[in-house]
Amino acid sequence: MTSRAAENLGKRLERERVRRFVGRSTEIELFTTWLKAFADRETVSDGQEPFSVLWVYGAGGIGKSTLLRAFAEIARNSGYVLAHVDGGRVMPTPDGIRSAVWESLAAGLDVQLKPPVGGLPAKPSVIMLDAAEQLKPVEGWLREEFLPALPAEARVIIAGRQPPDAAWRSDPGWRDLLRVLALRNLSPDQTQALLEVEGMSADLLDQVMALTHGHPLAVSLLIDAVRRAGPDIDVPETLEDLPDVVTALLNRIVEHAPTSRHRAALQVSAHAATTTEPLLRAAVPADAPEASELWEWLRDLTIMEEVQAGIFPHDVARDVVEADLRRRDPDTYADIHRRLRGYFVDQVKASAGNPDALQQAVADLLFLIRDHPVAGAYWYWDALDGCPGQSVQPEQFDLVIAMTRDTQGEQQAELAAHWLRRQPEAFRVFEGPDGDIGGYAARLALHLARPEDIEVDPGARALWRYAQQHRPPRPGELVLGWRFVVDRDPIERHPRLAGTMFGAWHVIDILLRGPTAWEFDACYTDLEYWERFFNHFDFVHAPDADYEIDGKRYVSFAHDWRRVGVADWLELTAARELGEPVTDSAAEPAALLSYEEFAASVKQALRSLHQPQALVRNPLVASSMVQKVLREHPDDRPDQVLRGLIVKAAQVLKSDPRAETQYRVLDRTYLHPAPSQEKAAELLDLPFSTYRRYRDRGIETVTDWLWDRDIDSTALS
Repeated sequence: MTSRAAENLGKRLERERVRRFVGRSTEIELFTTWLKAFADRETVSDGQEPFSVLWVYGAGGIGKSTLLRAFAEIARNSGYVLAHVDGGRVMPTPDGIRSAVWESLAAGLDVQLKPPVGGLPAKPSVIMLDAAEQLKPVEGWLREEFLPALPAEARVIIAGRQPPDAAWRSDPGWRDLLRVLALRNLSPDQTQALLEVEGMSADLLDQVMALTHGHPLAVSLLIDAVRRAGPDIDVPETLEDLPDVVTALLNRIVEHAPTSRHRAALQVSAHAATTTEPLLRAAVPADAPEASELWEWLRDLTIMEEVQAGIFPHDVARDVVEADLRRRDPDTYADIHRRLRGYFVDQVKASAGNPDALQQAVADLLFLIRDHPVAGAYWYWDALDGCPGQSVQPEQFDLVIAMTRDTQGEQQAELAAHWLRRQPEAFRVFEGPDGDIGGYAARLALHLARPEDIEVDPGARALWRYAQQHRPPRPGELVLGWRFVVDRDPIERHPRLAGTMFGAWHVIDILLRGPTAWEFDACYTDLEYWERFFNHFDFVHAPDADYEIDGKRYVSFAHDWRRVGVADWLELTAARELGEPVTDSAAEPAALLSYEEFAASVKQALRSLHQPQALVRNPLVASSMVQKVLREHPDDRPDQVLRGLIVKAAQVLKSDPRAETQYRVLDRTYLHPAPSQEKAAELLDLPFSTYRRYRDRGIETVTDWLWDRDIDSTALS
């Protein structure tokens, strides 16, 4: 009775496995055709003899064992005797494998067999070696001795996590006898078929694919988790909401890391788009030999793929490692994120003259926010594979104007034509998937525009007026307006290709351009949709800069780069990406002095250079150049910082032979002052009128040096 119950349970188990087996039709057809070709002594194709060994490989949980069970059922139904050997349950020795094969054959024939000296039983046989990665110690023996000794009619299937190594591929004898089959994730259609088999709603497909990427084990575990949670529970938003699933996948998919350094390298590779040795040196961090060793270890993992740009893990493996690290050690996750971010920011800056490298660097930088619920939700990620725009050419002007007319109206088209004539360098066109222009964007240099050009455009006029009324720019500072972002095929008024390319170009521009006062993003009409996105990047809605064209109200988002410069902006957005509390380190605006006010403050500071109480009240203490030093060295005193900058400016004069007299005059007047200016002129042996001329020139030179430094500090680049 017990035996019959076990038999019935086994049959039921097999029925359930067969019922839940979906997809893999290509693989099943290949296997069936292969068996038939042997049985009928036919050729597979092109007059070639059938191959003898089928090597199936794929990452853990991809469904190799499930596919082998389907192969086994087909083989048994076709009259073949089957030997199914699990490489993880046998001794990886010649004797161990021989014994396992013959024991399995004997069980299939229901007879007692001993391994013969050569050959197999007369009945046609299929030998399956699963978990082949466990048989590495005897792989050479398998290739050179065991398999060649089998009858020509024997069919052998080897399944493992890795493809055959170079010894198989380089052997001309195996070239036609070995067929290699890579197993991939289930397609959306195949995943939907599995959901239907499990009685799950087809409406869940998109979220299931987003979480699992069609990885069979991940799909099965997710279905089980949803079922256990109850009928009213939706599919979770992220894998982090499924710690049990993450743990199960991590144990099944990801190989064991031998040391903490190897684990750190794996975590870095999961967060970066692609991994290279220089990246490992920066992000782990590691010296060159260790980075090389870690990279080689990563490359050999079965979850890894290799492309020209580097190596990267399969999607579900990446997601599992990321989810596990975020849940288990958020501090390490944040540290990796910041290290990679800093590395790619440096790559962007270093690639300024190399368009291909620049494209790769900005795509890698933006990849870090791919899963962010705000920053990552607005991007058309496939577009980042392309170049972030090419300068518009005169022969493309008509196309740009027509595209604007079709999507945004006649007045916008006329204004685009106006700016194409006035600032063609402000425009970039973006190539679509079909190779044609799919959109464009324009970043107007408002500080360079003529008043009459600004006056013609309601948008430019609103932005420029806002900049003038709210902390106007100083000489040398940029005022930029992103005035057009147009997609050839907009989706619900939200550009995808052009919007993504504009974003990539925008990031590059922030990191590479000169000192900027105001910057505006003023291309969109949907405030509710875009506000969260722009707020994340510290661009806030400026209602006074909104404008109307063709009956549509365009909303403007503004950022004052003198209040939050590039370095602070990078830290601010990094904190938001990591979900950390954000405090505005530059809540108090820097002193935005005109040049005349700045020069007067320099004179005042020189006169009070040795009076700390007077110096600390100088308007220059609130300037960007002083505040930048104080942020870097918070324990320094403001008066000492200002005094040090003035002394440094004077030292610049000292190093210039042409300005030596100016320096000596400043030294005896302010740095090491004489009792009076008349006495200083006397000590310098200069007529007082000549002394005053050199004094004024020296003050002017010091002022200009400090002014330039303040503008540079405003940008914090």
